[in-house]
Amino acid sequence: MVLGSESVLFDFSPNEIGAQVAVDNLDVFLKASFGGNRSEAGRYAANVRWQNQASEKGTGFISPNKMKDPLLRQGLGHGMFLNDVLFLSQQDSNADLMSNDNWDDRDIRDAKVAKREVVKGIVAGMQNITQKEIENANDALGLPRSNLPNDFGRQEMLNTFAQHFVDQWANTSNDHETDSLMVQEVVKRVFNLEDSATVDTFENFSDIKAVQKDAEDKLKATPQLEKVLTAFVKAQYANTQAYFASKGITEVVVSRGMNHPELAEDLKDYRFGHFGRMTDNEEIELQGDPERNDDIVGNITEEEFDKFVPEGVLTVSMKMRPLSSFSVNRFVADGFRTSDGSQGSKDIGVFLSAKIPVARIFSTPFTGVGCLKEEEFVVLGGQLDAKASRSSAGDEDFDYDIMFPSKKEEIKSYG
Repeated sequence: MVLGSESVLFDFSPNEIGAQVAVDNLDVFLKASFGGNRSEAGRYAANVRWQNQASEKGTGFISPNKMKDPLLRQGLGHGMFLNDVLFLSQQDSNADLMSNDNWDDRDIRDAKVAKREVVKGIVAGMQNITQKEIENANDALGLPRSNLPNDFGRQEMLNTFAQHFVDQWANTSNDHETDSLMVQEVVKRVFNLEDSATVDTFENFSDIKAVQKDAEDKLKATPQLEKVLTAFVKAQYANTQAYFASKGITEVVVSRGMNHPELAEDLKDYRFGHFGRMTDNEEIELQGDPERNDDIVGNITEEEFDKFVPEGVLTVSMKMRPLSSFSVNRFVADGFRTSDGSQGSKDIGVFLSAKIPVARIFSTPFTGVGCLKEEEFVVLGGQLDAKASRSSAGDEDFDYDIMFPSKKEEIKSYG
């Protein structure tokens, strides 16, 4: 799953025109080495190196409009996406998809347009793959070969391969799917993300462990498959970096809702600690009924507790999967901190917010995998410093790091 389970990408109405750019040199080689500090620019931005790049404009869809602010802030992402939707929906190459007069299906129609342009952009960056290599890769996945002659067949098979993995992400990015775990493994190798979270962080680790082994064995057994997947991965990253460069964006504020029982419990403890500090300092006065037996604190109800005690924030270091889903819409992200699983509900949910360099963003809905309806950015994993709270209502004026300095020897890390 991406941020959620929906494969329909978005429901925006377009309003602006842009331009699409392709490059002459499609053998873009990316070498990334990660390590060192975690400063504002981040260890990801510091060591990215490009070789043999003939154009700064990448290989896929490029928005022509520069943003006024190099930091993509909360709320601006929606407008940015909306503008880009317009361009894609007005291209002549998409005329066959524009003939649907049923405007109730506009979001589905536009989703098809965007997805097709995304796949075209990815394939444009995979041109170093030979016909034999893509044949072997598709055979390993059970995907069809092409009956078209010459290079037409190679292009069709590259398109089939890219489409398969874009659709796979919309279905699930981890879980019990071998193909999803293969992508995670290749990203880990390409970007040297040795400190990223492994499958043993999942609750059902014993079940997923076998699927992870299948994924690794499949890559080992078919070197051509790993080569094609590597090209698939690098093309998306190249497109993504060119996309942000075309807009003048260097940093993005992203959010993520997730289930994390340990962090949720710590945040609960900090909030109770803040409540105790407030009552000791007589900052709040409770008018509770002594006959009432509530299990929050003394005679305070849960509603009163929420009213008097704001949710604070805590700086944490989270270990993420090689590819992890975030959103530029905090309200969308907040919806994913609840659970329908056996552990229950929002009691184990947490909300993360971080400002990251674009060099750490692997893909957007216009450059690779990612759900546009969820305003999703897919982020390269490893350790990520973020502000954590129990929900998007977390108030940064109530920073637990400041309120409880005796408890803060260093930023606490979570797996």
